[in-house]
Amino acid sequence: GSPNVRKKALLAMLRLYRKYKEVVDLSKIVPAAVELITDTNMGVANCAVEFIQGVLDSSADIEEFLVQVPGHCVSVLEKIIMHKTTEVDYIYYSVPAPWLQTKVLRLLQYFPCPQVQLLERVVRILEKIQSATDRVLTDAQTHQRQRGTQNRCNAMNAVLVEVLSLAVQWNCKSLLEPSLKVLKNFVRDRKEANLRYIGLVLATRFSFWVNGESRFNALIEELQQEVFLALEDPDVSIRKRALELIYCACGPANANEVMSKFIELLPRSDPTFKTDLVLNIAVLAEKFCVDYAKYSEVILGLLLHAGDCVPKEVWYRLIHTVISKPEIQKRVTEHAFNILVQKSVPEVVVQVASFLLGEFGYTIAANAGSEPHAQLIALQSKLSSVSVETKCIILSTHCKLYNLYAVPLVRESIVNVFEQYQRNIHPEIQQRASEYLLLVKTLNDEELQSVLEPLPPFEKHSSIMPLFQLRQLVTDRDIWREKSQLRDDQQLTETEIALKEIGQQLNSNQVVPKPVASVSSSPPTKEKKVDLDSYFSFSQASKNLAVNNLMKNYFFSLMLNVPKGPLFESEEVRISVSHEYRDADGRVTLTVENRTPHPMTSFSMSIVSTPANLILQNRPSVDRIEPNSSCNILFACRSLGGFIEAPIVSFAWKEAADHIALKLPVGVQKFTSPYTLKNQQEFEVLWESMNPGNATFAAVAHIAKFHSPSALLDGLTVKLGLWAHTTNSELTRTDIIAAGSFSSMSDQLRYHPVLLKVQFEADSAMILCKSPVMELQQMMLTLLDYLSAK
Repeated sequence: GSPNVRKKALLAMLRLYRKYKEVVDLSKIVPAAVELITDTNMGVANCAVEFIQGVLDSSADIEEFLVQVPGHCVSVLEKIIMHKTTEVDYIYYSVPAPWLQTKVLRLLQYFPCPQVQLLERVVRILEKIQSATDRVLTDAQTHQRQRGTQNRCNAMNAVLVEVLSLAVQWNCKSLLEPSLKVLKNFVRDRKEANLRYIGLVLATRFSFWVNGESRFNALIEELQQEVFLALEDPDVSIRKRALELIYCACGPANANEVMSKFIELLPRSDPTFKTDLVLNIAVLAEKFCVDYAKYSEVILGLLLHAGDCVPKEVWYRLIHTVISKPEIQKRVTEHAFNILVQKSVPEVVVQVASFLLGEFGYTIAANAGSEPHAQLIALQSKLSSVSVETKCIILSTHCKLYNLYAVPLVRESIVNVFEQYQRNIHPEIQQRASEYLLLVKTLNDEELQSVLEPLPPFEKHSSIMPLFQLRQLVTDRDIWREKSQLRDDQQLTETEIALKEIGQQLNSNQVVPKPVASVSSSPPTKEKKVDLDSYFSFSQASKNLAVNNLMKNYFFSLMLNVPKGPLFESEEVRISVSHEYRDADGRVTLTVENRTPHPMTSFSMSIVSTPANLILQNRPSVDRIEPNSSCNILFACRSLGGFIEAPIVSFAWKEAADHIALKLPVGVQKFTSPYTLKNQQEFEVLWESMNPGNATFAAVAHIAKFHSPSALLDGLTVKLGLWAHTTNSELTRTDIIAAGSFSSMSDQLRYHPVLLKVQFEADSAMILCKSPVMELQQMMLTLLDYLSAK
């Protein structure tokens, strides 16, 4: 066929393979594409290289078909560089086929260093490209205003990046040594941001230079001032590359210094870059802190300076570490308390300090200034200014402190707090305060000690590394990212071994402190089990009603997606629902129809359960429904935040054999409205700007079966209330993007963004969701998985 036909066929086959891998027979296609690399038409060769690169990015097992690829790629480079037989149409500002050169050099990086003969041919080509680039860059300094000079330099620099990357990959020392001067000039260039970007990228890749660690360290030491200055560059892409370079250059010797400088930079950083800094500091502390106390101090300092930009996984790991390491519990708790008593601290610090005081406050109770009553005052001073989630943690800590300290003044103050908050408007706070009040008033000291036992040590520590690597996740395969992850894993393993050795030495003579002011006059009897249900008379009844009498409701899922219709039907009664929503408020009407020839007497309706972040109230209903007539029950609901479970209501009347318990079709999608965006570019900007500290980064789910992308698109728009758009770009495998705004109102009306990406594969799809509301992430993924299977 003609060159145009072959080019289009290769690109079409690549796109087909990305969408439907099972229909492409690589054993037949790949060998033909490999032969086309040396096609006389450079456009065909370009498409052939693009096809093989795309197949490799999908991690396909096709090594047996790619044996000839390095030799063919070298032949193409020799044709362009050594023989100078480039077609005129492919010469760009006197640079022969820069796009083909770049792609071929990048493809070679996927292969191991070849045999000596082929390697010598490659080195000769690369040296000639390097010398030509040096000459062009030198000439450009004297002809800066000449037309086309900048375009020519850009093309040559693009090729140079891949040349030096290949030299690092194959350890070509003869190329790397002379390039150090060019690399330094790039990083130090103050006029061209592109050159600084290239210099930082290349310097990062030089960190993988085999047997070149000393030269890399000398390079970083020489460029230290410029690299740290780049961390405050106006261009966010340069800031990220500088951060990546410092991260790669960090080791046990300079880790403390680097983390200190990163923490100093936090107050001056914008929220998006601040999250990058936070994750880098957390990972560096995990990799290089061989002292758990030092690690804890770094993370507490991170929480103090970054606040809400710190992902929850970071301080979760801190808690896990303190619980599992008795030797640091007193030191970390004391440090957290000293931060807590400050006038203004981030809310995440309040959460961590509250937890530590509840578990290990007794270790500092004998210190001046941190007596039991001082701990209580510090916690209560934050109660009025924190969120519902933090209030719940503080109330739990109050219950723990009641158990720890047999001090009448402390206990009386704790009981007063519980009595105050058991009338709070928020159901979760109200429930906790009521249950804790009943616990401390009903249980004796021994039973209370048994109920509030300290958390046991965690068998396995959590790690921040998966979150860090997920943030660096890219659509296509990146061999340099893979190298970085392998090095991270190796360094983590070395740190874990060092920590185990230190821990074994400490455990040989470590004495674990005991509570100094426990309310228990004698150790709790472990054999005695406390039946909490006996103290909460409503618990067992509600549990039986919700589990045993909750009937299978086939209309529930349907009513989640339509404004009105049937909710339950039987021979005796028919219950239908209609609902409407505006922002964070909703109105639900249940219509109960008596189908029997007899009246329904002593009729009653009760709310069995509601999610913590949903307020549900109803007007009193009639107590009698005449035959063949109906009555309406009105509900008002308000979203306080994300929730997963639906509320449950029950119906009873004298003539009924049993109660009827039903789920009300009130879900998070009812409080979600479309957020319209102009195009995919605007969506990507919003996606990247989402703050992982508040969004818990991205939740990921996989759909095993789905009918079609169009059906999934309909589910996103009609059933989940999102703005959705299909993408057709060949540069990405994202097929559907969606955006919405979730409304909630606690003290004021708030709108929380929710973003979705759906990436289709052969017979499955991957969904990525970002939202500052974790429950909203989980619910959206669950609903989308459910809708895809319908």
